[in-house]
Parts: sequence; structure tokens; C-alpha cells
Amino acid sequence: MHIALLYSAEHSGHAQAAHALKEALQAKDPSLQISEIDLIRKIYPFLGPLVAKAYLEILKQTPLLWETLWNNPSVEEATQEVRDLFHSMDGLKLQGILNVLRPDALVCTHALPCATLAKAKQRGRLGIPLIGVLTDFWAHSYWPCAGVDLYLTPTEEVRSQFLARKIPDSNVQRTGIPLRSPFSQRIAKPLARTKLALDPERPTVLL
Repeated sequence: MHIALLYSAEHSGHAQAAHALKEALQAKDPSLQISEIDLIRKIYPFLGPLVAKAYLEILKQTPLLWETLWNNPSVEEATQEVRDLFHSMDGLKLQGILNVLRPDALVCTHALPCATLAKAKQRGRLGIPLIGVLTDFWAHSYWPCAGVDLYLTPTEEVRSQFLARKIPDSNVQRTGIPLRSPFSQRIAKPLARTKLALDPERPTVLL
């Protein structure tokens, strides 16, 4: 079986979630073939790195601006036609990549590739399972799409947000957020203090 993991921007939590999924899936079944696709770099190899850098800089320098754009229903409604156009164009380019890879299932850890593929499914261009994996503790308005077969949410609250957006109950499951395996490995306190150059005898408080 071949699974394609899609995300946007390599240096992001979305990418790390995809890497964690790949690690967990291969640990469960080493015979699985898994491909990772950075949507922005694959579809826009020259412009993509600039877009990704701008995205990360906005998050770093002006997070309130990004929050206003990303969680604003008015912005979502006003940009619907433009986004549909880009989803259509991106979908055709992405279809070419998928035709080469020929995966059996698609898993998205970012709303952009998920929405693009959902539109392709709605137009009958895609006939394989599409799964969206949320990496935030909030279901922003760009996530829910007709055409997605299954959503995996971090909490029951986020699952309820999908149900409120008319996503069928059977299409949403609470699973938590994917984490890389080192996060589940306990480290002895003296070793951790040594690695962090902390005084082993003094109490330490993390704020």
C-alpha cells in the first residue's frame, strides 16, 4: 500500500506532524510505501520557498495579522472565488504528481492541500481516500470541506466544531495530534540537566 502525506512549508508543525505519521505508520507496517509532498515547493518550485518564508515571517513578526486573515469568516467568504480558482489550478498540477506516484490514500496535515484535493474529488478527478489531520487545537473555517473522507482531530471540542459545520459524525474522529517518538521517551533527570547545562543541585523552574 502506498500513502502520500501532504503538507505546506517544510519548517512548520504541519510538516513535523507528517513526519511523525510517516514514522508511526512505518513502525506499524514496514512494508508500507510512504511519500511526503510539500505542496508549495512541488507546485511552485521557484516561488514556493519565498511563499513559505513569507508565511513563517508573518507568523513570527505579525501573528495577529495572520490570525485576522486565517480565522475571519468575512475574509473566507470574500476570497472564496479566488481560492476556488487557485484550488483548481493547483489541483491540476498536483494531479500530475499523483499520477506519477499513484498512491492508494492521501493524508493532509495542512488545510491547503486538503482543500485542493477535496475540490478535485468533488469534480471527479480523484477517486482515492482523502484524510485530513488537524495539527491545531481549533478547527478554523478553511478546514471543513465536502470531499474529505475522514478528519482526525486533536480534541473532542475540535470534533464538535466540525459537526457544527455539517460534517457527518462518521467522518470525524478524535485521535490527538501526531508527535515524533522522542517526545514519548523519558530521559533521566540528571542526564536532562547535563544536556541543558543546568546545575544538577539547584531547583529549576520553567516559565
